[in-house]
Amino acid sequence: MKYEIENRKDQPVTLDVGENLTKLRNEARHAEIARDVQWELGKQTDLGDSNPEKSTFEKMLFHVDLPARNKDDQKAQKITKRLHITFKNEW
Repeated sequence: MKYEIENRKDQPVTLDVGENLTKLRNEARHAEIARDVQWELGKQTDLGDSNPEKSTFEKMLFHVDLPARNKDDQKAQKITKRLHITFKNEW
């Protein structure tokens, strides 16, 4: 997954990004699968810290720090982040 995000506020913020991995797998396979999702977080993931207290085997929550918009021209800086997931036992 690739996320393009920006902060249009005058101060830096932390954005919570959540993904339901069961739904993400089903969307990628174009089918609903009844068994639990098995996955591994890939090395290309650069979303920031995950929140283990609010993450489960099928739901991930990440905190992404975003800089404030530019004070001179009031433009927000677009940030690109990635979530790299490998789904296991998908046959």
